[in-house]
Amino acid sequence: MRKGVSLMNVAVLVGIALVVFGAVVLAYDGIPYTEEDTVIDIGEFEMRTTQEKRIPGSPLIGGLAIAGGVLLRLVSRGRRR
Repeated sequence: MRKGVSLMNVAVLVGIALVVFGAVVLAYDGIPYTEEDTVIDIGEFEMRTTQEKRIPGSPLIGGLAIAGGVLLRLVSRGRRR
């Protein structure tokens, strides 16, 4: 009996962690990075541009993590009864 209770607690904690992770992924806009490019290079004269870009965080991954966390939480709650 004791083993079943600890597995339910782990399922609850993993479910909560998945929901929190999913919310962070949805709230965070992506990973920023700067790209530098040489436009003109004539002898000693050089002109460069910098452009900020982002690697987008996938809303699909965030949504699936939240759904999985909620589902895991509901399944662990149903086993308790």
